[in-house]
Amino acid sequence: EKKEKKKKVTKPKNLNDENAVLIVFNDDFNTFEFVIDCFIEICGHTFEIASKLAWIIHTTGSAVVKSGDYDEMKKMKDLLVERGIFAIVQKAESN
Repeated sequence: EKKEKKKKVTKPKNLNDENAVLIVFNDDFNTFEFVIDCFIEICGHTFEIASKLAWIIHTTGSAVVKSGDYDEMKKMKDLLVERGIFAIVQKAESN
C-alpha cells in the first residue's frame, strides 16, 4: 500500500506576527470623515472598512482597528495619537 505523503509547507513563524492589537476609542470632537481618512491613510483600510470601524467606535465606544506586529501597531498608534485620536496598543491574548 502506497501512502500518499502530503507536503507540509511550514512558514517560518515570526514570533512578532499578530501579537498586538490597535484599539481606538470614541471621542466627542473628531468627525467621522477625519477618523475615516486617518484609518485609510495610516492603517491602510478601504473606505468601506474605515467607515464600518468608525461607526462601531461611535456606537460601542471602541474597536480593534488593526492587528499585527507590535512595533507596527505602535507606529500606527503614535500616528493616530499625533492626529488627536485616542488609541492604544495591547498585546494580543495568546490562545
